[in-house]
Amino acid sequence: MTAFQDAVSRSRAAVTRAYAVPWRILPRVKIGQERPVPDTSRQAFEVKGHLFAPDKVDGRVAELNAFETGRSPGILGEDQALTVWENPTGGVIRQHDIVEEVVEAPAAPRRYRVSNPPGGDATGHVRLDLQDLSRKPVE
Repeated sequence: MTAFQDAVSRSRAAVTRAYAVPWRILPRVKIGQERPVPDTSRQAFEVKGHLFAPDKVDGRVAELNAFETGRSPGILGEDQALTVWENPTGGVIRQHDIVEEVVEAPAAPRRYRVSNPPGGDATGHVRLDLQDLSRKPVE
């Protein structure tokens, strides 16, 4: 086992992988300056991932937290981050897609829009920066 693999296995990221929860990806496409609309060329699918709050607090980022959450140091804003651990159907995730929590009725799922192109992280998983849609109308 390399030092890197050892660090990954000891990090909370390893625990997160075990507790990833399902999220539904609703494909959207943005044409010009219009609002994103449903993308009929791709079907909705589910992934497993873990939602994190932003890493940057009081103007500082802990390198370890940035690694564990799969985020790049220095990301600002009110966005959340979803680290996708499993994509069983191999669906493509793009900017502007809607990410919806999979919950049992009658609970209302949390909904987010992918606010930046998907990025990778140190563990090879996909990181999505999400914009909260709970206070905004969604098509």
